[in-house]
Amino acid sequence: MEITSVVSSQGQVTIPVAVRDLLGLKAGDKVKYKIDKNRNISLGRAETLEEALKRIRTYGKYPKEPLLDVRGYIEKNYVPGSF
Repeated sequence: MEITSVVSSQGQVTIPVAVRDLLGLKAGDKVKYKIDKNRNISLGRAETLEEALKRIRTYGKYPKEPLLDVRGYIEKNYVPGSF
């Protein structure tokens, strides 16, 4: 799927409804951008600190879930102002 958006004069982009629905985004959610060495960008819903902690606390219940380095995970995924 390929969808196009326009960048406003203020550098803002509206995320199309189809993309918001696909990612489960709602008003107030944080998004994260991953940029690879070839400058390809992927967009996703940023996990809140509360969601990350809940997932970490339930680690033993899901054997397929990898054990996380909590500090490294938070440093990598924390979005300022998300809690």
